[in-house]
Amino acid sequence: MSQAGQNNSGGTPSSDDLHVAEFIVNVNGTVGTGANYSSIASAMAAASSGDTIFVMPGTYVENVTIKAGIGLTAFTCDSLIGNVILNGTLTFSESGNAAVTGIQFLNSGAPCVVVSGSNPSTLYLKNAVLACEFAPAISYTNSNISSGIDIYDSSGDVRTSNTEFFSFSGSGNSLISNCYFTNSVLSTESNTLTSGNLVFDSSTIFSPLTTSGTSSLTIENSVIDTSQINTISLTIGSSGTNLAEEVIINSGSASAISTSQTLVTSFLTINSSNTNAITGSGTIKYGTIDFTGSSSTINTTTQTSLVTKIGSLSLNSPLTNGKQPCFSAYLGTSVTNATGNGTPYLLGSTQALTILFDNTGSMSTSGVFTAPVTGKYFFTCSVLFLNAVTANVGQISFITPTYQQNTYFFGVSNATLGIGAFTAHGNAILSLTSGQTLTFEVVGSGEAANTLTIQGTTAASQNTWIDGYMLVA
Repeated sequence: MSQAGQNNSGGTPSSDDLHVAEFIVNVNGTVGTGANYSSIASAMAAASSGDTIFVMPGTYVENVTIKAGIGLTAFTCDSLIGNVILNGTLTFSESGNAAVTGIQFLNSGAPCVVVSGSNPSTLYLKNAVLACEFAPAISYTNSNISSGIDIYDSSGDVRTSNTEFFSFSGSGNSLISNCYFTNSVLSTESNTLTSGNLVFDSSTIFSPLTTSGTSSLTIENSVIDTSQINTISLTIGSSGTNLAEEVIINSGSASAISTSQTLVTSFLTINSSNTNAITGSGTIKYGTIDFTGSSSTINTTTQTSLVTKIGSLSLNSPLTNGKQPCFSAYLGTSVTNATGNGTPYLLGSTQALTILFDNTGSMSTSGVFTAPVTGKYFFTCSVLFLNAVTANVGQISFITPTYQQNTYFFGVSNATLGIGAFTAHGNAILSLTSGQTLTFEVVGSGEAANTLTIQGTTAASQNTWIDGYMLVA
């Protein structure tokens, strides 16, 4: 009979193993520690899809290749104070998803986390602490358009000069959300995005960001601060869609933005003392910009105001006579059993939306937006699902009478993260003609039945919401 603390690392634990979980790792050994594996790699070798590996405090000097369907996690209390350290590289390249939570990564001369290969691989990283030493902390090179890396609620620091925090050349969709990345050595090396799509949301970074190739970048509700290194904060050189919304940029004596392609912005705050706050040979299409530094000069080759065709705008005064289509709505009452096994649900169809504001009366409480004029519009939608039991996929579709645009979020199961809720978030830039309608469809899948609840909210604390505004007529 296998007793608690007995070493099972030589094979699969027996059915009478008394450990509190099947896979518990302790670098100090298994006898008397409550663990049954002494290395992450040995536990990973024995685990299979659907398993969760729990890692006890200690420094693990090893390289780990994570399998698809595996959850790798520190215990919650240890993740909060950084007790679990992986000194090596964690690599994911199999077909499917994997999740890592609560781990502190430290590596010197090689990336901490790598998503590579050509399979449809998506890695979820949550509550991580990442240290950059002589190599980017995150390397994403996977060539599959269905691959990606999503990083949530994490932090990191650049600890050596000429080092960037991340290098993304993978072909799929990636997300950095609610993260905080410092730059203690004041490295001027730029984080790079050369392919695929990256959403940088509700995060702060103290090193520059550069795009190139065919990549697309969306930055929203975030801060880029390079004022201590006096370096251009955001360099746009990619031919994809580049969007910055509600972003604060501090660049010191350097220009805040340089673009050789097209960048669409709205609600920017820029602090620069350079002669040209925004520069480059490309195009900037801008809404409201608040220049808080000594410079307010835009000298890009092409400059297009997004509001002058509909209202009158001065960069030093409020919008007057504004007829710019702009709205914000949220779901006030939860919808139970709305979806779960692939059944679509139209927001506003059974529970009315609450309209916070609507400049042109274009959004209805039943969830239908009607374009008041022909133009290009930006929409963003976030949905909180509750009662998730198995691994889930959340889909948000922006549907017009002639076509629809879909965005996906791959949720993770209770066994992986210990939660029963996940959020799907999607953005879309759509070309609409006057009078054309748009609805917002939500689909949750992965459950045996329609057991997912779409969480309602209040105006002060919104969980499920839709925002939209016109970019250009």
